[in-house]
Amino acid sequence: MRFFYMQDDSLLHHRFVPNANGRYKTLEFDTDYKLNALGLRDHEYSLQKPPNTFRILMLGDSFTEGDGVMSHETFSKVLEARLRKLPTTMRFEVINAGVPSYSSMLEYLYLKHYGLQLNPDVVMIHFDLSDIYDDIEYAKSARFDENGNPVDATIKCEDVELKKEVGIAKTDPVTGEYFIALPTGRYYAYYADVKG
Repeated sequence: MRFFYMQDDSLLHHRFVPNANGRYKTLEFDTDYKLNALGLRDHEYSLQKPPNTFRILMLGDSFTEGDGVMSHETFSKVLEARLRKLPTTMRFEVINAGVPSYSSMLEYLYLKHYGLQLNPDVVMIHFDLSDIYDDIEYAKSARFDENGNPVDATIKCEDVELKKEVGIAKTDPVTGEYFIALPTGRYYAYYADVKG
């Protein structure tokens, strides 16, 4: 089952839908969900860190994301509120980048491709025992380079007769899958540009 605020992602397996808003109601809780333009369950942030700001990036699964609680009740926002009460002129930002069902491998990929763009001073990875199982499951179909890092590749498709690129796709580093829609009745060549 996919929730209104979740989407498939070719790099990260799944991620939040940017700017999604709605209500998530179960027998246990009734919670508003508001996601920012970066697809985080948090308020808006610029990639450029404001002057005199100490920025903490929180990575993790649904515990970090705050499944079942309002956004201001997540431990990221509780920490931010406490840090802002310190007697200092430094401004603190604690960015909640938690996503349900993420594990260390997906958190690494998020950090590498997106998280570091936020220029964090500290990155905190919140690990729980379900991450061990999740990493085993994601790794079963993941592709790795010689150093053990997950590999994503760009698949390019060329029309053989026209000698022209006609399609491009990113592989899912977790499954290795990709999708390119092409017309039938032509001859195509495929090649991959692999990056670790």
